[in-house]
Order: sequence, then C-alpha cells, then structure tokens
Amino acid sequence: MTADDGIRALAGAALCLIPALLWTILCERTLWIVRTRRPRSRLYVLLPVVCGSLGAHYLLCALLVLVPPRALMPSARDVLGTPLAFVLSQLRDVSLLAAVVAGRHLMHYLPEREQPPSRAWLWTTYGSAAAVAVLAFAFPLLPAPDEESAFDAYRRVFEVYVLLSQVAVVAFGARIVRRGAWGHAGLTAIRHVDVVLFGAGLIGMGLGLLVRLATGSSDWTRSFWLVVGTALIGTLASVPFVVRLLGEVLRSFLVLAALVVCVAL
Repeated sequence: MTADDGIRALAGAALCLIPALLWTILCERTLWIVRTRRPRSRLYVLLPVVCGSLGAHYLLCALLVLVPPRALMPSARDVLGTPLAFVLSQLRDVSLLAAVVAGRHLMHYLPEREQPPSRAWLWTTYGSAAAVAVLAFAFPLLPAPDEESAFDAYRRVFEVYVLLSQVAVVAFGARIVRRGAWGHAGLTAIRHVDVVLFGAGLIGMGLGLLVRLATGSSDWTRSFWLVVGTALIGTLASVPFVVRLLGEVLRSFLVLAALVVCVAL
C-alpha cells in the first residue's frame, strides 16, 4: 500500500465513521424513548434494531476500508491463520440485511397506515433474509469453479436482494407520504423530502451495483469513490431521523467525534 493509498483509506474510514456515529446515536435515542415512554406500537421495538444494525454496518465499513483488499477474500488468513477480516466483511453484510428486513417490517407500523403484516409475509421476508445471511458464510456450496467465483456469486445475490428490498421500502413510503415539514412531533411521519432522500440513496446503491457488475469487482473498498458513495448514502438515510432530534443528536455527535479525533491523534 502506497502513501496515497493510505491517505485515501484513512479518509474513507473517516467518512464511514460519520454515518456510523449518527446511526449509533439514533439507536441510543430510540432506546431511550422505548425505556422512558414505553410506547405500545411495535414500531418502537423495530426502530432501535434498524438504527443499531446500520450503526454496526457503517462501523465495520470504516474498519474494513483500512484493510488491504486481498485480506477481504475468503482465502486470506491473518497471522493467526484465521480469516478475521473476511469474517468481519461478512458480518458487515449481515448487519445490513438485519437493518433492511427490520426496516421493511417497521413500515407496516407507521401511524399513517398501521397494518401488521401477515404470517406469510413474515416467513417470506425474514426467511429470505436469513437464507442470504447463511449464504454469506456457506457460499462455497454454490456451484462455481472455485471459491472466489462462488464468493462473487454470493455478492451479486446479496446486493440485488438489498437493492430490491430498498425499492420495496421506498415504494411503500411513497404511498403513505404526508405533506408538511420535518419536526419532532413527526418522528415517524413520512414527508416528501424523506422519500426524496431515500430515493437518492437508492439510486446511489443502484449505480454502485452497476459499477461493480460492469467492472467485475465484488469489493467496494477498491474504489475510493464507491467508499465515498457508501458513506454518503448512509448519511443521507439518517437525515430524516437526525433533523427530528437535531439538538440531542448533534450534541452527542460532536462529543463522540471529538473523542474519536483525540484517540486518533
């Protein structure tokens, strides 16, 4: 790794830490709401799961940007003879799957259109996500000429699944969108700007997938601009929640960011 590569890796990790901190703070804030206000809606049970999973996902993204690309392949081993970096890479995928499936479930409990999903929907949605999560570690069972080809096939399945799930979330939100501005009282109310932000993130994910399919690369960390796009998508997705709890989130974010900078220095 050259000096320029090291600088780009550090910059990418710093960018990924921004959504990681935001989603972690949102997880803590939503858990506080659950503990203190004891809301009855299942929405407030699922919201911390979504926020916490995304916080873990972007934290792992920040760590893995610093890892050499070859260390993220299934055949790589560290000094202890274990594929630790690769396992962390797969856990990053699983954390995103958890966020996506919980997010789809959460949409059914929004006040505008609260309608618990059917048992068939739950089995289908959670079952398919569980199957992809298992495939994250069982991909060598896929019919492919070698382990790395099987891994590439798994990545395609994972990315298409996440993209389609995000399309379902945005489409559902577009049907129940409300007019009006953001505000604390509207924590769970979907506005037009929310759909625009999630839609922008969806377009970014789609473009990233097309780039990886066109280049034949399964590792997003090889391109600095894909890392930037990943961090930007995570930050944009958090904005609808952050602005509704701006004072609390901003204060915590500045404190945590200062601590991270102090530790890094």
